[in-house]
Amino acid sequence: MEIGARNERGWVSGSTDEGYCFNAKVYDLPSVFGIPTERFPEGGNVSKLHISDAGGREVYAYERGLHFAADGAMALAFGIAAELEAIFCKEAV
Repeated sequence: MEIGARNERGWVSGSTDEGYCFNAKVYDLPSVFGIPTERFPEGGNVSKLHISDAGGREVYAYERGLHFAADGAMALAFGIAAELEAIFCKEAV
């Protein structure tokens, strides 16, 4: 997986080894508006995530809540969210 740097507005772009592209709004700390993860089941630090397949078709959309998930996209989204969390999340002390 390739993950770019987070810009000044908190957006991160990247791609998976399977050819999916994504854009995510990533914060330092988890929130109830974020995608729930194993580490933060009440909500993680990714509050927005859009994933497109190699043909440019959107397969997943989360904007402080799930809007759309094509078949098989939930596992993909959770994997991306976990990777972003591992890189950018600064757990509350």
